[in-house]
Amino acid sequence: RRELPHSMSQLRQDKYLYFPVPLANRTWLYHEDFRQQLTLDKDENAMIKAALGRKAIDAPAPSGRWSPLITLAPLAVGVALADDMIMLLLSLVA
Repeated sequence: RRELPHSMSQLRQDKYLYFPVPLANRTWLYHEDFRQQLTLDKDENAMIKAALGRKAIDAPAPSGRWSPLITLAPLAVGVALADDMIMLLLSLVA
């Protein structure tokens, strides 16, 4: 092609335009590898290749990815209301 469309509506309809989609799980895998310095190859894309090579669910579906804090926070409140200091300290540490 000789030129790109000039308006935003024409750009949105362009079937050859690449729309990047962030992969949330891959981002976490990449950051974890970076934090641990697992991939120290000389290839500048080695960490990205490692993150894309690992098994992960990329579909936008609920797949058990939730924080246990959702259940632990109400548990700590319940233990605090029960007035049991030992159980309260154990629930806050866990």
